[in-house]
Amino acid sequence: NKGSARFTRRITMPTIVRILLTGASGYLGQHLLNHFVQSPVEDVTYQITALYHKAEHFAKATEAITAKHVQIIPKKCNLVEYDEGDAYDVCIHTAAIANIRVCQNDPANAEAINVPTKFFEATKNIPMIALSTDQVYDGKQTVDPNDTSTFYQEATAKPNPLNVYAETKLKMEETLKEIRPNTVNTYVLRSSIIVGPKAPIAPEDAHDTFLHFCATRENQETNLWANEYRTVVSIKHACNVIDWMVQQNKPGNTCGNGGEQKFHIFHFGGNLRVNRLDLGEAVFARFGFDSKGNLKPGEQTSPTTPLDISMDCSSLAKYTGIAYEPATLQG
Repeated sequence: NKGSARFTRRITMPTIVRILLTGASGYLGQHLLNHFVQSPVEDVTYQITALYHKAEHFAKATEAITAKHVQIIPKKCNLVEYDEGDAYDVCIHTAAIANIRVCQNDPANAEAINVPTKFFEATKNIPMIALSTDQVYDGKQTVDPNDTSTFYQEATAKPNPLNVYAETKLKMEETLKEIRPNTVNTYVLRSSIIVGPKAPIAPEDAHDTFLHFCATRENQETNLWANEYRTVVSIKHACNVIDWMVQQNKPGNTCGNGGEQKFHIFHFGGNLRVNRLDLGEAVFARFGFDSKGNLKPGEQTSPTTPLDISMDCSSLAKYTGIAYEPATLQG
């Protein structure tokens, strides 16, 4: 009507973030999918292509996930032959053969899976978050547990792998740096042990973690290494950090400036330095088990296992603004 007020309603279309997630049926992969479902971001929807290899229950289990802001597309494939990288906005690469014994027994297969060159070529033009390992270090550096400056530092520590798994992960890092343009963000996360609850979508398809092994040892004498130290990271913290990196690289978001280094290597852990016995005692305490009568200190003597790979992870905390977790093993 003439003279009446006129209002214009602005409709904001959500940003669609197309994520390629490898190793989706694994422990970290399942927790990441659950994280994106449980942690919506305003005006953002996710289309996640979830690559997996041998999982029997994973694809069916994803059908039960209902969230308006997340579409999960499970896709069974051989990562070594995958070449559809340009269809995505960001890649989260967690797939790997991480079992040290399996890698030692078949180095050629370990390298083929852990350094999928064809896949890296296909995804070289999109931002990537790639999981590596703290085992690229040999654990022979002298560490003062009360002085984090003596821990392994990204800027000064020199990798020296003791096992085939770590060798393939270091080669993965080197291959990514060689293949990927310096104009595209790459985050290599040298991960410590990730601790947390069981995989939330299809737990039978994911490898149990060390903590879950401890939870099965009630009333059983168990020797746990007291001389192997790591700076563990919680699964909650791991998901929060990776989510932050996804948000920085979603469509329409400018991450950094033209002069910023685009290839990043970060230590992916926490500020808690523990050994295997410490972890076992924490699990026993959580479940009310008798640790004094059943847990015994053991000694790691394998030449392929680094003993103390405590890492200073403060640079990642400063870069993302996300505080460490966990501060303790309780809870």
